[in-house]
Amino acid sequence: MENREHRAKRASGRHFSLAIVGGKHRVNLGQIMRLALNFQASAVYLVQCKYTRQAADSVNTARSIPVIECEEMPEVVDATRVYLELTLEAIPLPDYKHPKRAVYVIGPEDGSLEVPKDADCVEIETTTSMNQSHAVAVLLYDRVVKLRS
Repeated sequence: MENREHRAKRASGRHFSLAIVGGKHRVNLGQIMRLALNFQASAVYLVQCKYTRQAADSVNTARSIPVIECEEMPEVVDATRVYLELTLEAIPLPDYKHPKRAVYVIGPEDGSLEVPKDADCVEIETTTSMNQSHAVAVLLYDRVVKLRS
């Protein structure tokens, strides 16, 4: 089976998108774009951040999946909002069961987001803060491993 067909079959019925809020570092955004394509995101929402293609996005993600710049968090129908944030209510990532349809909300490295009561919240337990694109990589790999059929 061709590699693309194998990947498409693996991802069927499991849609997710990323919402990057206040991304400041262009290289991080480029790396996140590449991760979105590699892990088969349905879309990337750039909330309050601008993106110009970066060398780190060597696959030019915007040609393959929608990259949408917006000022407010989008409403995505039939998807669970999952915030990656350090809060007292956050579920450690190893204990989290990923929904089949999700919007993963990733805040800026130098700040935090208010997590709505109707959203899930997960955390990656580390001794110091993580680079934004590295946190996305860990989160998406965890999703793929746990949702594997």
